[in-house]
Amino acid sequence: PSPIMVSLVQAASMLPVFMLAVPAGALADIMDRRTYLLMTQGWLAAVAVLLCVMDLSGVLGPWGLLGFTFALGAGLAMSFPGWAATTPELVPREDFVGAIALNGIGFNIARALGPAIGGVIIASYSTAAAFAFNALCILTLAGALLMWKREPTPRHGPRENFLSAIRAGLRFVAATPAMRSAIIRACMFFLFGAAAPAPTPGAPTAAAAPRPQRRRG
Repeated sequence: PSPIMVSLVQAASMLPVFMLAVPAGALADIMDRRTYLLMTQGWLAAVAVLLCVMDLSGVLGPWGLLGFTFALGAGLAMSFPGWAATTPELVPREDFVGAIALNGIGFNIARALGPAIGGVIIASYSTAAAFAFNALCILTLAGALLMWKREPTPRHGPRENFLSAIRAGLRFVAATPAMRSAIIRACMFFLFGAAAPAPTPGAPTAAAAPRPQRRRG
């Protein structure tokens, strides 16, 4: 595969995180979180199913894959704040720190095992099967959200609008040195660290390529 296209796939998956993190956080705060997460999971499921259908029909080209990757990345970026905000509602306050740690561990394990499972499915069946399995996982998560009996939280004062929620979040970060420092470090890490996985899909091809033989004089 072209190194540029492989790198663009990685960029398409990470760029929505930088573009949508702030508006996604504002929406997760002002909307009902269960409804908000169901909307994001519905978007992800629709994109995953359409990706599978287009692959089966043979009309999915490199640029189509790039567009679907961006769409999936956008859905994930929109869902991250909602999932993070649900943790305090699911565990007692005394277990909050441990729950955050377990959430981070689970996320990193999924990032490590997900590509491996996808590779096994592709090698055993097809790329369409991997896309279908992804859609099934998303729908399973949506089913869990539907069964979640979330208790309504009392609202104090008028409902905050979208722009004021963004301004409030930015003011909070600007006024909290620890939060500001953590966000800057995270942005620097992901900005440059996201480039590391980009060339990995071409590594097996490069390793299997025949090497030129040295002439013996």
